[in-house]
Amino acid sequence: MKYFVRFTIFSSMIFIMFSCQPESVHQSSYHFKHDTWNSFEKAGFRFMVENTRGEYDLYLNIVYTNQYPREYITFATQMITPGGEERLRNFHLRLRTKDEVYTAYENVEVFTEKILLIKDYTFEKKGNCIIRLDNRMSKVETAGVRRIELEVIRH
Repeated sequence: MKYFVRFTIFSSMIFIMFSCQPESVHQSSYHFKHDTWNSFEKAGFRFMVENTRGEYDLYLNIVYTNQYPREYITFATQMITPGGEERLRNFHLRLRTKDEVYTAYENVEVFTEKILLIKDYTFEKKGNCIIRLDNRMSKVETAGVRRIELEVIRH
């Protein structure tokens, strides 16, 4: 009996510990041809919301090379939820200092800037969620942008 009680308590603790862990439910990438983001090219993602319980965090990774010409990047995001709600947000991110020091994680002259797009969002309906990104830089061609990645985490 004593071992049964210990086993039950231990099993319950393990179950609670693992059920509270954040779960990555979607990862995808949008690659730019010749590492150049044309201002007329809309980067887009689509993922399926299969569970309306819990909250979601959406992250973007901007992956760029040392050929990126500016200290900052400007873009707009649009999220259309399965219920039809539309959320817009503008970003103006500093990628390096005026002294040419990069602010992102570096891996052999390729840099990754991780951005929290939305935190603790609760979807009200199941279905497709669409994320679109628009380049808002002043030039038509933005060289050095290799890809944008989306990661969706449910907790």
